Amino acid sequence: MGSIELTPGTREKIVAEVADGQYRFESPGQPMDDPWPESEDGLTTGEDGWFVVLAGIEWGPLDVSVEYRAGAPADVAPGWETVSQRSFYIPNAVFEILTTSLDVVHTVSIPSVGWHVVRVHVRGRDSRLAKNHQPGGMEEHLLQIWPADSKQPASLLVGPDHYGQAFLN
Repeated sequence: MGSIELTPGTREKIVAEVADGQYRFESPGQPMDDPWPESEDGLTTGEDGWFVVLAGIEWGPLDVSVEYRAGAPADVAPGWETVSQRSFYIPNAVFEILTTSLDVVHTVSIPSVGWHVVRVHVRGRDSRLAKNHQPGGMEEHLLQIWPADSKQPASLLVGPDHYGQAFLN
């Protein structure tokens, strides 16, 4: 298990352990009312205190860059096939990145509490292979997170990619 401390402007590359085509972000101690809400964007699903990112690979390591920001980026970063954002409630300035069996892979500390927006960027999901981990792999992810005054509506900013369309039909 790794511990990461993010401050404004920092970006850390982590390795998420994908299982069953997903990896999970959770704010410890937050309730779960619905174990699998329908995906609104073909990229994520979840509730206020937890969400999963739907990966193209089924099992194994996947590079994920996690960036903490003081505020929202001015623009959507170019070159990503799908970009979505959603709210995430973090009451204790800590969240965890877990496997589907709820094994904690990383604990992440941030300098703010309360509502945050997470913008999830993906590319290469159709390759079904992780970049830097499998020959010919193209899949990689970037998550940007910043504090928000209140819960924001989920929105699909770019895409969905071909892979994500299957979750929307």
